[in-house]
Amino acid sequence: MRSKEFITELRNKLQDYLQQQFPNWPAYVVNDWLYKNAKGITDSAELADWMQGIKKDYPVSQWRLETLPITLDIFTPETQQRIKLRAGGSANPYGVPKDAERHATQQAMIQTQGVSQEPIIVFKTAQGYDLAEGWHRTIQHLQAYPQGYKGPAWVGYP
Repeated sequence: MRSKEFITELRNKLQDYLQQQFPNWPAYVVNDWLYKNAKGITDSAELADWMQGIKKDYPVSQWRLETLPITLDIFTPETQQRIKLRAGGSANPYGVPKDAERHATQQAMIQTQGVSQEPIIVFKTAQGYDLAEGWHRTIQHLQAYPQGYKGPAWVGYP
């Protein structure tokens, strides 16, 4: 078996496994958020602990794909603080790999295509929306549209 086929098979197995563990979660959310965060975990006990933490921290009973009116103030105070600390993409306090390049890519896409049709992933809480995935897109959209914009989001409801 060639290495590319082997890697693809491993990726597909992990994605399938995660989908089985989160059966009510949309495939988009599993692949774009869970898989991206789980793929570096190589120990099965660590993976099981990580999944238990996700289920505990994000007790989702329903997912809906929605178009949200997105402004900074719809987010939880923690998400707002994290967005502000990123300073429109000029600061990287969390050590995100290839951060500047990813911000530049999103900025260029917004300038040429407008609001991205790729959904962000958020969790609805009593304090607002907790942003899980789509940080670069959201930060750059808020830079381009400081008064807000409408964009697609997978929303997890407790």
